[in-house]
Amino acid sequence: MVKLIIPHVLDTENATLYIIQSFIRTLIYIFKGEKLLLTIMTLSLTRIDYMAVGSTSRGTTRLLPTPDPKQQTQRFVVGDHDGILHICGMKKDELQIIFKSLPGPKVNGISLGGVLGTQKDKIFVAVGNSVKGYTRRGKVFLEFDTNLLEPISAMCVLGPDLSACAKDLYHRYHDCRDADAYLVGERVMDVLLLPGEGSAVVAVLACGDCAVRVLHGGRTPTLLRLTTIPTILIPYREADVESKDRILVGTTDGRVGLLTLQRDKTLRVTWLLSNNGAEITSLDTYELQDGVDILVGRQNGVIEVFAFPEEDDTTPVLRFRHNCGESVSAVVGGIVGAVGYPEVLATTYSGRIFGLTTKPPGLLEVDQDIGLMTKLKIEIDQLEQKKNQQKESFDVGTDALAPPILNVNHRMLINKENASYTLSIELETSIDNILLQSDTPVDLLDVESNSAVASLSACDHKSGNYVLATYRCQINTNRLDLRLRTIEGQPGCLQIYVTSQIHAWLSLALPDVPERPHLEDGEGTLIFTSTFVGTMLKCNYKKGNAIFLSENISSIIILRDILTGEATKRKIRLDVFCNIANGSISRVLDLVLPRIEAARAIKEKVKILDALQEWELNTNPEQLCSKYQELLENESNLRAELVKDPDMLQRLYGTITDLYVDWERARGGQIVTSKTATEKLRPALESRDLTLLLQIFNGNNSAAETPVPRLQQN
Repeated sequence: MVKLIIPHVLDTENATLYIIQSFIRTLIYIFKGEKLLLTIMTLSLTRIDYMAVGSTSRGTTRLLPTPDPKQQTQRFVVGDHDGILHICGMKKDELQIIFKSLPGPKVNGISLGGVLGTQKDKIFVAVGNSVKGYTRRGKVFLEFDTNLLEPISAMCVLGPDLSACAKDLYHRYHDCRDADAYLVGERVMDVLLLPGEGSAVVAVLACGDCAVRVLHGGRTPTLLRLTTIPTILIPYREADVESKDRILVGTTDGRVGLLTLQRDKTLRVTWLLSNNGAEITSLDTYELQDGVDILVGRQNGVIEVFAFPEEDDTTPVLRFRHNCGESVSAVVGGIVGAVGYPEVLATTYSGRIFGLTTKPPGLLEVDQDIGLMTKLKIEIDQLEQKKNQQKESFDVGTDALAPPILNVNHRMLINKENASYTLSIELETSIDNILLQSDTPVDLLDVESNSAVASLSACDHKSGNYVLATYRCQINTNRLDLRLRTIEGQPGCLQIYVTSQIHAWLSLALPDVPERPHLEDGEGTLIFTSTFVGTMLKCNYKKGNAIFLSENISSIIILRDILTGEATKRKIRLDVFCNIANGSISRVLDLVLPRIEAARAIKEKVKILDALQEWELNTNPEQLCSKYQELLENESNLRAELVKDPDMLQRLYGTITDLYVDWERARGGQIVTSKTATEKLRPALESRDLTLLLQIFNGNNSAAETPVPRLQQN
């Protein structure tokens, strides 16, 4: 028998093709009297977006085990840079947050643990130099201070043993008591604990000096030298059983190796993926379909699935590839979205969590339509409640925000094949420009995946500037790779300045914002008209400055809240100043009051028609006065108008109420709730008295209003 494996990567969402592939996985041919087994290694995965959290570090997403994976889906836990721990799971085909902690220090790592021989269902979270333990329901059962001087950079839990590494120091604790420690002298990239003989524990360290060290007892560590820096260590697992002597290792140059722990505690490496590529940021093994697969996450956003080789001399076959557009923090295999359908759960640097599921896309559409609509309605209600809470509790005295400097995720690695460096820069939001300055000669090389437009400026070497370059990024770019080559023997300082796009933020608050801003003389202009009130909003923005003009103060306040909230979330300094004109109130009232009068008139007329119908006076309209006869003639139009928007009057009342609340906030006066505003405005609204309304808005101040010019669309 001759066995032929044909690799074939599919990235399709065609349900029919998916079903066909499931029937042609093994084909038998007869060729020259020999039996030829032809296996087509295909895998079709469909992306499902679950949720978004804050920025994440590597190794901060884990899947919790379930007693019966054939009957239940698995919960997952993720921690972000805001210090928030999320425990989530599917219930009735909807993703639900089971537990969410309060914000705090950045989550550096998450490890699962439990009693030896049982499922690892305890969650251990590394925050600063401390470790917190949570149950699968979010109850805290452990708060442990490691007394390390530096934040924990790598952590692993095995039964009663916990290892925590900070920079170049390894420390192990047994039942929260010091067990052993080792000063590596090189940065520890990752750590893994394996069970030894009896109650002994073996620690495997991935180190920054291109070595993997094995610590066992008080003996001298055994050492395995690699040609590149190892970044991640995971135990090989099959059927949710972790191996005691087989370890997968990922490196900075994109290689994946299988380490085998010998009886003498030395390591033997077998390279599974030896081709150079982007840095490995996450690894896992899981049986997605037809055998164990290797799940690979990379720095450049690529997620790959390889068939684990059955023999040592066999190269893994690529079965699936997906590019998510930003660096991958974690990939882990499990059953999350639907029972019976394994998937790859992935988390990105910016906090996007999604699955690559084996469930056919046709089934996804049928099963998720109703659940998705319900989920969206719940999210809208939650956002409305959050907006109302922020409106009522907002402190108008703090307009100038001063959060920390923009958080930039960056890596600089050497490329052996062409003797250059690759600098990766990543933000949580879209990148507008990257400015590069060097006081030593540097050659900037082309990168195929780089779509940014580069501009070089003339430099005066006497002033210490050898390179001045600007990279203008395309829309929705939050990650950029730069390649450069230095001259040996000429050291210097390379400085990078990154600016983000306010244009991308506007799409969060306004509809139909174009993907790329249309600039004239370096300035962009957008004009919007409210479909409900009729007021206009004009947006003028350029580098470092944006001006928003509107006749409606509510539009300005809503936009200000969104932009300041986004700036705080992205850790960007933003100074906000608001100037208001008294005349803007009368302008909005002039637009709204006539519509209130019209809406009230329609409701009154329909009430009269209902009364005529109840007393059966509509059967003989000729006996009625001309006014009622006219109402009966227009009955169908009046009722249709009311059915079209039965809550029109309440919406108009709500517009003026929100206008008053936002007006008080903008003026810096007392905080007014919607309930208080409604009670205060009710008499004036019922009488539709413009003068009385203006007196309430101006605080019974009869001073002349400041005129406001009307915005006109060009």
